[in-house]
Amino acid sequence: MNTPQSGIIPQANCSAYFLCLNIKDPIIAKQLLLSINGKSKELSTQHPNADLKSVIGIGCAAWEKLFRTSAPNALHDFFSLRNSFTEAVSTQFDLLIHIRSERHDINFELASSLMQEYSQGLTLVDEVSGFRYLDNRDLTGFVDGTENPQSEADRIRVALKPGNDALSQGSFIHIQRYQHNLQTWNATPLKQQEDSIGRSKFDNIEYKTSEKPLTSHIKRAGIKREDGSPVEMLRHSMPYGNTQENGLVFISYASTADSFPLMLKSMINGDEHGNQDQLLKYTRAISGAALYAPPIEFLNDSNNYI
Repeated sequence: MNTPQSGIIPQANCSAYFLCLNIKDPIIAKQLLLSINGKSKELSTQHPNADLKSVIGIGCAAWEKLFRTSAPNALHDFFSLRNSFTEAVSTQFDLLIHIRSERHDINFELASSLMQEYSQGLTLVDEVSGFRYLDNRDLTGFVDGTENPQSEADRIRVALKPGNDALSQGSFIHIQRYQHNLQTWNATPLKQQEDSIGRSKFDNIEYKTSEKPLTSHIKRAGIKREDGSPVEMLRHSMPYGNTQENGLVFISYASTADSFPLMLKSMINGDEHGNQDQLLKYTRAISGAALYAPPIEFLNDSNNYI
């Protein structure tokens, strides 16, 4: 049985670091992939109370530069979507390093050491640190991640690719960085905010089904497949920013590649009656990428690399 990367299944930490990279030199990128789990484990051993975990994801084009084995069949570049008031942009990049722990300084230490050693073969596309805000709330003031599977068994089922092949127990990743317009949001009446989400703000109670607007975020994101089963994913999203620019780094892990695209289409394209996610009037996506996080055994086997 393969071993998933350490940052996928465990419950959320209070701090995260995201490095988005393109490959200049595949040989150096290979060295990074072969070493990252060992470096993460070494630093975790030195600081056991930090609860350090990490994940590295590889995009479709990068996969062909690095591995002899074909990428998972369903892995594709992030796709863009647009409606009359927002757009989900594609800013596809090669590698994502997702670091998380209970200490921002330890996250920074790992990110900094990796960039110092391997940056000559990589181009930094984006770098952002995330933090837990109040009691697991987004900067909009609403609790985030309420639909996440809670038990470890459910998290494994939702997040990890099943099977017994070399890439099983890996995970399909989708990541977007959203920039909030908090000035407009905070000036919006409370009831209108709650209708945009589909739950109460302060006591975090979801609306009854009969009272939930079809344009609410919960309604548009909480969809089902044609067979009636729910579209599920494991989210490790986190707020980021400062007093001038802030928002949410949305990141999902899923056992199948289509879970996130189905949700995003429901949010932006809407249903057959044109009901679209009204929360997206207050925030905009400024990045978007799709990647796959292979199991540790696959990453650590030099025979898999070109």
